[in-house]
Amino acid sequence: MEFNSGAFLEATLEDRRGVRLVPRWERGLWVFRPDEPFDWRRLTNSRITAAHLVVDLSASEDPLADWYAVPDEDDSPLAFNYSRTLV
Repeated sequence: MEFNSGAFLEATLEDRRGVRLVPRWERGLWVFRPDEPFDWRRLTNSRITAAHLVVDLSASEDPLADWYAVPDEDDSPLAFNYSRTLV
């Protein structure tokens, strides 16, 4: 049986928590990226350390602007399930 993506993979998908995913065809795979990118810049955790930083800006319309963007104080960025609140 062949899978027919049809309109299903042309629309933004949303779950009951309000997380919206945008499907894209990338190098032979369907990739689902969040409509609102995860932003963990304000999170602190002394148990997590890293030697290198990797940031995926491949879906950004303006990667350089997103790299240098500083969140506003009253901004509440998406930290999807960082506190492990999903059941």
